[in-house]
Amino acid sequence: MGVNMDLESDVRAKAGAESEVRADRKSDAKTDAKAGAKVKADAKAEAKADVKARAGAEVKADVKAEAEAKAKVKVKVKAEAMAEVKAEVKAEAEAKVKAKAEVKAEAKAEVKAKAEAKVKAETEAKVKAETEAKAEAKAEAKAEVKAEVKAEVKADDNISPAVLSRRELNRALLERQLLLRRAKVTAHDAIQHLVGLQAQAPNPPYIGLWARLVDFHHEELSEMMRDRRAVRIALQRSTIHLVTARDCLALRPVLQAVHDRSLQSSYGRQLAGVDLEALGAAGRALVEAQPRTFSELGKLLGERWPGRDPQALCNAVRSLVPLVQVPPRGIWGASGQAAHTSAEHWLGLPLSSSADPEELLLRYLAAFGPATVKDMQVWSGLTRLRDVVDRLGPQLRTFRDEHNNVLYDVFDAPLPSGDTPVPPLFISEFDNMLLSYDDRTRIIADEHRPLVFTENGIIRAAILLDGFVSGIWKIEIKRGTATLIIEPFAAISGMDREALIEEGHRLLSFAADKAKSHEIIFSDTNL
Repeated sequence: MGVNMDLESDVRAKAGAESEVRADRKSDAKTDAKAGAKVKADAKAEAKADVKARAGAEVKADVKAEAEAKAKVKVKVKAEAMAEVKAEVKAEAEAKVKAKAEVKAEAKAEVKAKAEAKVKAETEAKVKAETEAKAEAKAEAKAEVKAEVKAEVKADDNISPAVLSRRELNRALLERQLLLRRAKVTAHDAIQHLVGLQAQAPNPPYIGLWARLVDFHHEELSEMMRDRRAVRIALQRSTIHLVTARDCLALRPVLQAVHDRSLQSSYGRQLAGVDLEALGAAGRALVEAQPRTFSELGKLLGERWPGRDPQALCNAVRSLVPLVQVPPRGIWGASGQAAHTSAEHWLGLPLSSSADPEELLLRYLAAFGPATVKDMQVWSGLTRLRDVVDRLGPQLRTFRDEHNNVLYDVFDAPLPSGDTPVPPLFISEFDNMLLSYDDRTRIIADEHRPLVFTENGIIRAAILLDGFVSGIWKIEIKRGTATLIIEPFAAISGMDREALIEEGHRLLSFAADKAKSHEIIFSDTNL
């Protein structure tokens, strides 16, 4: 029994062991299955990751290839675009160059055409002006001859048949010029009577008044200019004259035509195309803002009219606007350039509204007559005065000169005898009576004119002996000594020499009063 129990026990043990083995095997199989599944899953994941990696690499390669392809296309397109742009730019530049060349050629042709047209127009205008001037001169000469012939045959109570000799005309001139004897009148009244004194230079009017007036002193005239009772302004012949304020306002409108003609003659070409009205207004505004020299005025006007000659612009304003030279210009002993403003602004009064020359001619005859119509035109610068003289007929008396020319005169003017004595006289530079006639032989012989009138427009200071120009004079100051140098044109008598020395010392005392000493020299050793 005991054996059986051991057998059963072994059997059970064996069965348990087998059961455990089977359980272990089953467990191992299960574990192996799990492991296999995991391996399989890992392999699958690895394969999937590998596929994915390969796909990603392929995609990246495709993307890179596509990018490279796009880049190549872009470079190609850009190159083609740049080439196209360059071609367009080049074509455009060539077109511009061509167009510019065409424009330049057209402009050049236009400039050439304008220049040719301008030259043609100027030539035609010049020819026309010369033709008109010749026709005008011819008509005027014809009218004068006709009028003079008419005057010759006309029996009129106002016309005297008397013939005035050269000496009688000389004495009449000197009497009316206050030179037969010094006059006891003021400088203002003398200037008014003489219808002004020519005054290109500052000092000649002082010498002119000294020669004509009793006890004249520099300060009398200087004070007149400071007080604006006398002014320096371009008037007769478009030259600077010293006149009273009243004559400045009255005479400038009468003589405007002289300035217009002078401007056109001297600067017409330089001012072609310029709006003269605008230029005159601009010039007036500038000189009324403050007095200006021509240099200053020309520079300012040039800013508005660039490329134009400043001198032409200034002279246009001088003709269009009545410019006066303000002190210190013209003051004895002062110096400096002439500064200008308008007469209206300086005097505070308007110009006269009348341009009728009748009164001017009557005053000319009172101070310079008797005279011909041509004499009146030479003195004033005006033309076509025959009609004016005809209108004045009832107010005039008539004579003839030794050449049978008709002379006109006012009734109450003096006519001294040709034998009237005349003291030796010193006449200033630019004295009006030396240049106020067409025939100047009543005061200077034709052969002496080149010795007094220089080529550059200077009229030298002269000495008068027996009433006629007989030499020239000047004052030189060196080392405090003022020397009066007298140069006669011919040998002079001892009496005339002594008289000139006496008058010369008076002249030095006036004109060189600041000099330490005076001397007089005659430069006639070769006569």
